[in-house]
Amino acid sequence: MKFLIDLTLWVCGAGITYLFRKPNLVDSGIPQSVVIYLAISAGVMAVISWYYHLARQTWQHSGIPDLLILARACAIATLLLFAAGFVLQEWLKLPRTVPLVGGFWGSC
Repeated sequence: MKFLIDLTLWVCGAGITYLFRKPNLVDSGIPQSVVIYLAISAGVMAVISWYYHLARQTWQHSGIPDLLILARACAIATLLLFAAGFVLQEWLKLPRTVPLVGGFWGSC
């Protein structure tokens, strides 16, 4: 259950970032490229979360090593999504800041 909550919040962070970057999106509807990017980001974030066991952590009693694992996972996911956004820039028509700021939202 924690895994799905974390994944949902992380993907919502990426979607909210796009809305901040392109505010006129609300009137015109969500482009298909954004939905595809959110699906790619959900897959990347799911693999990173599973690999680093983020859903198994009890953050109430976390220490410095746990926070470093969280920071590493968020940084790797952000870099992977930035690379994917950069490579697919022409096709997705996605601002390059969306994966970077979305990764920041996901780490908060």
